Amino acid sequence: MQGEVFSMVRNSKLVVFLLAGVLTLAVWPGLTRAETIRWWVWEWDNPWQEETWTAAVQAFEAQTGIDVQIETVVWDQIASKLRAASIAGNPPDVVMILHSDYAWLARGGFLADITSVAQSDLDLGDFKADALQSVTFDGRLYGLPWRRVGYALVCNTSLLEEVGILYPPNTFDELKVYAARVTESLDGVYGWGMPLGRASAAFYRWENAFFSYGGDWLNEEGTAPAGNFLEAATKAFQFHLDMAKYAQPTLIEDTDDDVIRLAAAGKIAMWQDHMSAMATIEALFGSEGVKALEYAYFPEGKYDAASRTSYRYTSVGGWDIVIPAGTKSFDAAWQFVMFWVSAENMGATTLGLPTRISSMQHPRIAVIPDPFKFGAIKTTLTVPGAAEVKNVVWEQLQAVVLGQVSPADAAETVYNKLVDVIGR
Repeated sequence: MQGEVFSMVRNSKLVVFLLAGVLTLAVWPGLTRAETIRWWVWEWDNPWQEETWTAAVQAFEAQTGIDVQIETVVWDQIASKLRAASIAGNPPDVVMILHSDYAWLARGGFLADITSVAQSDLDLGDFKADALQSVTFDGRLYGLPWRRVGYALVCNTSLLEEVGILYPPNTFDELKVYAARVTESLDGVYGWGMPLGRASAAFYRWENAFFSYGGDWLNEEGTAPAGNFLEAATKAFQFHLDMAKYAQPTLIEDTDDDVIRLAAAGKIAMWQDHMSAMATIEALFGSEGVKALEYAYFPEGKYDAASRTSYRYTSVGGWDIVIPAGTKSFDAAWQFVMFWVSAENMGATTLGLPTRISSMQHPRIAVIPDPFKFGAIKTTLTVPGAAEVKNVVWEQLQAVVLGQVSPADAAETVYNKLVDVIGR
């Protein structure tokens, strides 16, 4: 059996740090009094995120005297609500937005141009070039890339070794065989973890498979679905249908958090997840939860060592941090943005891969092998109405797994929604 040896991160430890002790900011010269800014973020993914982010904000407040009001918004409603609030003249001051919404918000004039302050106050060369380019339009910056979400394969090597598997799967066919062997051989253990209870969790895992099958969303002109869309989309739906046979029976209602809990309890042998999955499990459940876990490539593809490019691991999107054009507290907002994209904070708080190169040295991120950290990027769908397409993918994915529609019909439904969105 051919395969690449599991990445050696079994003994990684999550380093506990005091944000207030390691993050120091100079006071922004334009601030002459205490200010309050409103920061929109998506609803908390898990308790670790809420606790870590709240602690970071408190450290910022203590150092600057700026009060930050955190307001959580449903993830796929942030862009539309920002647009409405901006038109009404009452936007927040800082916003975390899906990268898929960045382009149309920037082109629509809803985001502040931060080019001059970013060039003078930040080391832009420390940002990954592809990530920085993704938020650049006509040479101008209207936000900064904060994290890129990519999915690799997380493997419980103890469970796999228990059924005689010593290497990660090299192909989709091997992945299915391994998942079947675990499910059929170990009582109460599932070869595959699949969360279909939340749109974002389901969509991005489907998209990862879609990209791995060679799919693209749009043609080069961005005017129509790509020529390979239907074929790759059908394969991605078929993959999930095949793998559902080896997944936990509660997959339709399970979220990312549910899969994490099952994995930490040793009930799931393999699943797709962010590159911060192990750090999250350790933070929530302690070191025992990650002893047997290791990252592996999500099939299929290759890794070019010379360019540090992996064609197995695809970064499919992520989040950017922006200042709305209508903010009345730009100076305070910019100081917070500088804090949030600092290398130390980015490494400490990101749920995914940070976009600053120096953040890769943070103890939470340093344990991730280079092929994953510098993986090939295929950007998620970035057109107005992208959230509608994502929700249709989610609905069709559930319908496919429940046997209500075929993979080909599901792909056709998504194709038609994509055509509708592009044509508006």
